[in-house]
Amino acid sequence: MRTPPRSSGCTCHRRRDAEGWRAILAALEAEGRAIGVTRLLLETGELQPEAIALYRSAGFSDTAPFGASYPLSVFLEKRLQGAT
Repeated sequence: MRTPPRSSGCTCHRRRDAEGWRAILAALEAEGRAIGVTRLLLETGELQPEAIALYRSAGFSDTAPFGASYPLSVFLEKRLQGAT
């Protein structure tokens, strides 16, 4: 069975994907708090604006580079409240 291709204007699958990634981020934060982590660090690329927007909307902010750095890298961090 063939299905019609998705139109480039459809955002329903993107919204659903973002909800899934938000759930994953929330689970990582909860696990981090449970084991005493006070800060999450991540690296992504500036050519991934959807990922950057997702992380920033989840409370991540720009931070200094860590580890090996690439010219297009974007470094983000989030401080966790209530870590035990």
